Amino acid sequence: MSRRNLLIGAALILAIIGARVVKSCQARGPEHSASSTPSPPRAPAGSSLTRMRADVAPIPVESDPSPAGALRLQGLVLRSDGAPAAGAVVSLGTTPPRTARADQRGSFGFDKLAPGPYRLEARGGSTVGGPITIQLSERTGQVTLRLKPAAAVEATTVDAHTHQVVAGAGLELRGDGVLTAATGPDGKAKFEGIRPGKYVVKASAPGHSPVLQSLTVADASVVERVTLELGNGAAASGEVRDAHGQPVAGIAVVAELTSTLVSLADAREDGATTDQAGRFRFAALAAGSYRFVASDAAHPPASSGLIALDGARDHAGIVIQLEDSGRISGQVVTRSGDPVPFAVVRAVVNEGALGQVLARQTQCDEAGQFDLGGLPRKPVDVAALHDSATSDTHKLNLRDTPAVSELVLALDADGTISGSVVGAGDQPVADAVVTAEPSTSAARSRAEVTLRGKLSALTDAAGKFELRGLRSGASYLVRAAPPGASLNRRTSWLRAPTKVEVNGKTVVLHVETDGRLKGQVQREDGGVPDMFSVTVDGASSFVGGGGTGEFHVPDVPPGVHTVTISGPSFVTRALQAVEIKPDVEADVGLIAVAGGRRITGRVLREDGSPVPAATVTASRQMAGTSVVAGPAGAQMGDVRQAVSGDDGTYSIAGMGITPLNLGAEHAGDGRSPFTPIPPGLEDVKIDLTLKATGALGGTITQQGRPVSGALVLAGARGAPAGGNGVTTGTDGSYTFDALTPGTYTISAILDAGGGQQVKQGIVVVKPGETARLDVELPLGAVTLVVHAISQGGALTVPVRIVLTKSEAGGAQPQPGATPSPTIQTQVVTGSDPARFAGVEPGMYRVCAALAPPTGGAGSASEAVKASCAFTSVAQGPATQETSVSVAAR
Repeated sequence: MSRRNLLIGAALILAIIGARVVKSCQARGPEHSASSTPSPPRAPAGSSLTRMRADVAPIPVESDPSPAGALRLQGLVLRSDGAPAAGAVVSLGTTPPRTARADQRGSFGFDKLAPGPYRLEARGGSTVGGPITIQLSERTGQVTLRLKPAAAVEATTVDAHTHQVVAGAGLELRGDGVLTAATGPDGKAKFEGIRPGKYVVKASAPGHSPVLQSLTVADASVVERVTLELGNGAAASGEVRDAHGQPVAGIAVVAELTSTLVSLADAREDGATTDQAGRFRFAALAAGSYRFVASDAAHPPASSGLIALDGARDHAGIVIQLEDSGRISGQVVTRSGDPVPFAVVRAVVNEGALGQVLARQTQCDEAGQFDLGGLPRKPVDVAALHDSATSDTHKLNLRDTPAVSELVLALDADGTISGSVVGAGDQPVADAVVTAEPSTSAARSRAEVTLRGKLSALTDAAGKFELRGLRSGASYLVRAAPPGASLNRRTSWLRAPTKVEVNGKTVVLHVETDGRLKGQVQREDGGVPDMFSVTVDGASSFVGGGGTGEFHVPDVPPGVHTVTISGPSFVTRALQAVEIKPDVEADVGLIAVAGGRRITGRVLREDGSPVPAATVTASRQMAGTSVVAGPAGAQMGDVRQAVSGDDGTYSIAGMGITPLNLGAEHAGDGRSPFTPIPPGLEDVKIDLTLKATGALGGTITQQGRPVSGALVLAGARGAPAGGNGVTTGTDGSYTFDALTPGTYTISAILDAGGGQQVKQGIVVVKPGETARLDVELPLGAVTLVVHAISQGGALTVPVRIVLTKSEAGGAQPQPGATPSPTIQTQVVTGSDPARFAGVEPGMYRVCAALAPPTGGAGSASEAVKASCAFTSVAQGPATQETSVSVAAR
């Protein structure tokens, strides 16, 4: 799931997919670091844009069972020294997944497969190969997977109240598959052979409520450590009924915490299945507000109302009412009308950047026929995919026509991009990794990325490649990486792309061997930081600590980079203009880091008693009412957290000299007022007193209908930049259980075809009361095309364009009043214009600014330097154009 930078007025709101800011006592990995020094601009071509696009993760696709076929997939697994990897386990991305074990020659095979795309990954001990995606056909030859050293994950389970280790707890590490383990007497378990990427760790034990935690595995071969606290819980039960009031048996129900931006629960792994009477039961759930969601292949997702659990008393009587589903059936044909066997048909319900969005797919039979049910009665986008061609995107409104039959999807997008990859001396490079993505923002929307996937190919023995199934007249950004490069490795996206036209001339891509980076981190007092991370141009690269302070970063593309050293106990330091040469290890030497300011104190109740296990958050003061989420947001706001001890004491180190905001919270005892800290060099001691909180809820609608999957952010002036964010359920509702009393800016955010649509409102939250703010998102019929015109030279970096409906006199919304005008924002590059869809008639303000060079790690003041113009949108025509100037960097 994807969150991207949002520029709203004078505030920078970040919504980036990934792990939330986690507590410093549990920190392990670059996503937990914070930056008190903005990263400076740098020269490489387009790397921030490519990294941002790499973060546009597709919606998880629910797939019907894979059909059986007559093909066999054969392959070979090799160790890093080229020897056969006997015993390696190969995973095949079918539904359900299949595995095979390599024999003594490293060979493996899968039988009874239908033609189509398949994902392969191999794991052998502490090494991993892939993942790669192959298009299986009768022409497919042997596939080779090469194992490389990988990271490990060490998980520790402790009791949330006693802090004693929990032995015998069941652990799951979830990525593309699921790995299982059990903790030993020391409460620890280890997973090996873990490739870079994002994971979810689950811990469960008798007498405790299960806990889920997100984890990002670093690029280097390190041990990522994570601690999971198992608390108490109580049972929750209810029933699922269909649209006619009848019980539904065999459907999975999942409990989703409404306080999280992204639900980590998985229906297959965490769901409770209903019995013959439609009843479900969870044995133990922790305190919090939940939304119970039911779904299966025959029914679209449906959720209960918001349910508050106290974690101590059982809760019964939860009711989930399903709605009637939509269905699409038809045939996939070639351009000439011939049926296409085993083509993939995919449908996307695209109602938001996060949360309750849905993507489903099925595979045609031998006659090209397909039948895809269980879809919500909402607008959906549908496309067909094959190894040689794809169809156009068909937009269907299942609200008006719930059953669409005899739909013909013609594979008429059969354009190609072909070329070769060469290395030193223009010699062909075999097995080079070639990737491509559309150059226009509309084609990079989350719906389109989900429908069509990410394009990649491997070069053959002559270094040649071909990307197929592309739309004629379109252009793509194409890049090549050395053999064995992982698309999940963030540094892979630092390579400069080449813009290529479909069906154009053959392109030659030059690839250089990656370089390496090393150095040593040391505190100014001569000690070594307990924990630190190294990032290259914002890409997670290395995590270390507790040793010599040395670091080694492999696989760094040649060029000039910014290297950032950060950690929870010192002020972040950025090294500019670090040059990396092919196949050479650059040594940046000894890097001294300053300890910075330390904030200490106690978290107390109003009666003066200490509050253990409270979360204390500090951040750099930012303009407006900023809300940040994710690792890049945490770095930009210098967000750091600590957990109070049994005596209520806390300590946050490594803060800079800039003005700071501070606050504390505890699920049972409330939140402290927001506390500003003036700039300075001296350590600060502040006690934080928790007080009663207020709540906030509402509904997000569009044309009067509830919108699921809308991202809702609540920001208050003076609050630490960590902020608060939730998503709406299938009924369009959202809730914030506990907010510090005060005035909040509420932002409702939707994905809008390559950008975001944002509407803001103001609401006052009072202690012990529940405030309400409903937001209606407009939907017009005009597409406004905005061209960014350079004031001085060609634009070689991303440009952010913001479209805001203008109100007379620039009136600002008052608390409880109608929300402010809608804002839409997109990031474009080069000569590509922004295309804002669903625009209503009226007067608009159009602003353009160069996007931050490190994907959002720049300062807030830098981000809002923009040039603006006014434009009028009429009732027609359906497509209108305007322009705005921007100064080239």
